[in-house]
Amino acid sequence: MEHAYATGSPTTLPRGDAITDNPVIAARGDHEGRRRAAEILFRGRTRALVLLVTDLVLLILGNIAAIVGAPEAHANLPGGGLIWLLPPLVITLFAAWGLYRDRIAARLVDGIGQGIAATALPAIAIIAGAALLDPSLDPAPLLARAWLFGTIYVAGGRLLLAWAQRRARAGRLIYAPTLIVGAG
Repeated sequence: MEHAYATGSPTTLPRGDAITDNPVIAARGDHEGRRRAAEILFRGRTRALVLLVTDLVLLILGNIAAIVGAPEAHANLPGGGLIWLLPPLVITLFAAWGLYRDRIAARLVDGIGQGIAATALPAIAIIAGAALLDPSLDPAPLLARAWLFGTIYVAGGRLLLAWAQRRARAGRLIYAPTLIVGAG
């Protein structure tokens, strides 16, 4: 077996790209890309924006689910426009209660309880406002469905994002340098 260097012939590279064909180098590059994506999604202001957009989309999907299933559940659609007040009010309450702040350790139990309360209070306020302004409207059955679907969707979305963040930390995709001061 002759080697390219032994015969004096010019050196030829193997077919393909030597950098991407090397599984160690390719894995390192993939890890770096995943790390950057995790940093963008789970740190700082972009984390708050990801949470806000996720909550808003899931609350809107909850409203759509409530409207689609309303005829089957015999929930009346007059006053159905009032359910579209629910997502912005819930997002406002989440922001006022600091649920979009960056925290060192996210406690899921606290977040879910606050999430349920933050979705329930605007629903109650909308029902009370409708009863005061126009007693003939009965948005309660449809609004209760929107509240239920929205609460379940938001809780599920937040659980999924918290799980993804924990997986990223466990896989060392996101981390913070730590300075340990001690005897020494």
